Amino acid sequence: MNILQINSSFGWGGREMYPLILAKKLSQKGHKVRLITNPETHIERKAIELGLPVTTIRIKGYFNLQATLLLKNIIREERIDVIHLHFSKDTWWVIPALCFSPLPVVILTKHVESRVNKKDIPHRLINGRLNKVIAVAEMIRRNFLKTTALKTSKVITIYCGLDLEMYHPKIYKERNVSLEFGFDSATKVVGIVGRLCPGKGQEDFLKAAKLILKVSPKTVFMVVGDDIGAPGYRNYLKDLAQRLEISEKIIFTGHRDNIPEMLSLFDVFAFTSHAESFGLTLIEAMAMEKPVVAFDAGA
Repeated sequence: MNILQINSSFGWGGREMYPLILAKKLSQKGHKVRLITNPETHIERKAIELGLPVTTIRIKGYFNLQATLLLKNIIREERIDVIHLHFSKDTWWVIPALCFSPLPVVILTKHVESRVNKKDIPHRLINGRLNKVIAVAEMIRRNFLKTTALKTSKVITIYCGLDLEMYHPKIYKERNVSLEFGFDSATKVVGIVGRLCPGKGQEDFLKAAKLILKVSPKTVFMVVGDDIGAPGYRNYLKDLAQRLEISEKIIFTGHRDNIPEMLSLFDVFAFTSHAESFGLTLIEAMAMEKPVVAFDAGA
């Protein structure tokens, strides 16, 4: 099939990573897959790194006539069979490109819950063109049915998958990363991975680190990720570590592309999100066979 994976988000988390995972696997199965995103996004950069076809369209706001017309041309010229959306906002410029046409099939994967009621006429018209909605967790499926007028039969749950060729503990040499950070064999590492922002609970991680260091002073705590979408939050966390008098035991790595290798270094993986829709890093850590301590929150 000819498939478009569309996500205009400028962020970098599970919702942005997942279209890349799908595109890679669908391509390996023989399908022709193209990603569409905004220019200068993490999705565009990563797609180029992976050798995946990617087209950028400048998408601003909810309604964008130029983006809609460009997409209409792509659908016609490439004879697209399936459009797979990962960002609800994109339905507002994608669906108008399909007016009065039963094809292509349109699928929306819901990665996050909504707190807004979407049962008004415009939402009914837009959502009515969706052939199927995939929720990444049962909580998301229930939330979507509660906030929209879509039929129950159109909304299903398919949990996120993972590329186990990448996330496999036996292919990474822990020593390579240990040398980078100067750890010896006696160093115990507790790590957290994710975008730095209040909802991810990095503050709680640092406060827990202070308590753990009282009984396990040789432990090191790694905060992997950057404050994309929450500028300045990384500096706030560094200041907090200073106030807690634990800064010498906290390593802020910034954005890393070698997440499986970083996970190979951890003795324990911490998951402190306050309200997570799925938590892709959870299954990444489990795939790397790491013990997980997680908040009972969200999905």
